[in-house]
Amino acid sequence: MFDLTFLNALFLAGLAAGIVPIVIHLLQRRRLKRVEFSDLRFLAPLNQQRMRSLNLRRLLLLLLRVLIILLTAFAMARPSVRGSLSKLLPAQARSTVLLLMDTSYSMRTEGEAGTAFDAARAAAGTLLAALEPGDAVHVMTFDDAPRSAFDTAVHDFELARQQLTDMRPSHGNTAWPEALRAALTMLSESNEPNAEMYVFSDFAGTLGDSLPADLPALQGDTRIGLVPVGVESFVNVSVDAVRVPAGAVLLEEPARIGVTVRNHAADVPADCALQVELAGEPKAEASLRLGAAAQQTQEFTLVATRADQLAGTVRKRADRLPEDDVRYFVLPVLAQLRVLMVAAEGNAGGSFFVARALAPMRTGKSRVSLLEVPAPRFSSNDLEGVQVAVVASDAHLTDGQSQILADFVQDGGGLVLWSGQRDTAEERNRGLLARLGDLRLRGVVQQQQGHLSLADLRPSGLLTGFDPAELRVLESVRFTRYAELAPGAARTLLRFSGGQTALAVGDHGDGKFAVFAFDAGTEGSDLALSSMFLPLVHRTVVELAGETGRQRLDYDVGDRIEVQVPIVSGAGQAGTPPETEERWAQAGVSDGGARPAGERNFVVTTPDGRQEAVEARYVGRRAVLAYAATQQPGHYRFHDGGREFVRAVNVDVRESDLRRMELGDFESKLGWKGVEIVDNTAGIARHVREARHGKELYKLVVALVLLLLTLELFLARAARQAPPA
Repeated sequence: MFDLTFLNALFLAGLAAGIVPIVIHLLQRRRLKRVEFSDLRFLAPLNQQRMRSLNLRRLLLLLLRVLIILLTAFAMARPSVRGSLSKLLPAQARSTVLLLMDTSYSMRTEGEAGTAFDAARAAAGTLLAALEPGDAVHVMTFDDAPRSAFDTAVHDFELARQQLTDMRPSHGNTAWPEALRAALTMLSESNEPNAEMYVFSDFAGTLGDSLPADLPALQGDTRIGLVPVGVESFVNVSVDAVRVPAGAVLLEEPARIGVTVRNHAADVPADCALQVELAGEPKAEASLRLGAAAQQTQEFTLVATRADQLAGTVRKRADRLPEDDVRYFVLPVLAQLRVLMVAAEGNAGGSFFVARALAPMRTGKSRVSLLEVPAPRFSSNDLEGVQVAVVASDAHLTDGQSQILADFVQDGGGLVLWSGQRDTAEERNRGLLARLGDLRLRGVVQQQQGHLSLADLRPSGLLTGFDPAELRVLESVRFTRYAELAPGAARTLLRFSGGQTALAVGDHGDGKFAVFAFDAGTEGSDLALSSMFLPLVHRTVVELAGETGRQRLDYDVGDRIEVQVPIVSGAGQAGTPPETEERWAQAGVSDGGARPAGERNFVVTTPDGRQEAVEARYVGRRAVLAYAATQQPGHYRFHDGGREFVRAVNVDVRESDLRRMELGDFESKLGWKGVEIVDNTAGIARHVREARHGKELYKLVVALVLLLLTLELFLARAARQAPPA
């Protein structure tokens, strides 16, 4: 079934002209008097046969002429078909039209004639010009969230056109489900009898799999048109990520970062030149050759000359999508790492060797500041300004001390536990390890014959940067006593040659802890005498120190930034040195809710140089700042009058995959019906007309008229050439 409508119904009056050939035919019929001749009576049957043939031809000519006139009038009325056969008059009902504009950052793609968004804006302007008086217009943009330009639909097309003129693409990605739901919900609230939605987008990426179940029902009778726009194809290479060290970075010590780049072209290789800047200074560069659809990570070694939260940037040569050609990161650099050593009396647990490994120089300049305290005298005051606590294997801890250390890790500190002493194993399980997670010591094993060694050592994770010769030295260490570890949820980083866990690392709250299955003394191994002992201990505490307060340093555009700023309490803390105050951010120490003596004014400086006041809420010795207006990529710098805390905001590189989605997914995945693809170059105005009134048939009708005229001329000529009856 189909609907038949007419765009110029007035010309249907011309159908009445179809009676003219009939009238002429009747008037031309002659009534002759019949006279019988005796000699002609034998020719009568033959004459009657010829007359019947002539009359049939005349009737056929009459029918053709009537059809020609009727079809000519029919064509001038501009017939259109759509749907079921129910509307015989033109559809002049008003419509609410919603223009859904994709403003995600892929629409910033540059072409010879402008950006993809320029093409979308021009197409939307053409559609506005095709609307009829009385129609109402909504304009809605969407990236990672939908935004409507008007509270209700407007009849002022110029106002809608001005919105399009002022519109700019954002730096966000594309959230299709939210945008489609918001658009259809807004159309469902319209009072007009017809509803139409046109989506202007490059349709990069996919719709996703987790789509709302109510989208099919929301369509209702809404007509939906998809208007694909874009620019000339090109090879897009994006900077996807920057990996900074998981542990602390110390001043003037090398730090390795990894930069991941991706070639989004499926069948073309690409060249990529990278440059790394730190605190505004060029630090490193590299040139890469990427295969088709390849992803590659390039390692860079940086040396910081200033202790601070340093803003870093990775750039590549710009292509037609500049948004993903730069990646921002933050590298927190410490002037000194402060470590607390909790030891027992004597050196059975290797406390002496650990202390010498952490602080080989007792005086002078050192990147590690070591504080040693006997276990019986250890208290929470010893942890102020400390990033990592180290507990010797023979150190006995009370339940209260175990809780202090567990809280320290919970708040972002690092903890190293040495094992291998029988008399502390059960106490360690019951007190400290039970508070940190499900890792347990199952007992201490003394090798009666032979020894174990570390196996399968690779230059990754904790051992990153060690060369093969150094790893062979570490493998040569002999162990005759070790603790059996049941790691539970903790990760095994080192194993013995028998497969047993030698080092496990776990997470607890905002911090990390590491448990060695041996102690640092010389009774159970010769590790303390190895040249690899110092770098292994040093690397472990650096890894556990972590970034500032275990806080998140990297965000996506649109994310809410949260910064924990260390605050010095007024009473009793006035003499606390600035470096201790700064270290509180590393350790995440809480003073149980003490508030600062006075108000502090916090300000954020955005990437474009704007400054805004930020309100803080106080938790212990920390002020928690929250900032949500992160629509621009770059570095956001938070100040409180003297210190600066930097956070990096980047685009979501999933939007950099410019391959066009299957537009048929709008029907197959969403369950919509009648979704039409609109040709942006030539068909928008025609599509609007046909979407409302159906597909016009006048060309087909005119062709049929011409065919009937040809047949009429042929029959008329044949009739004239026939002998008279």
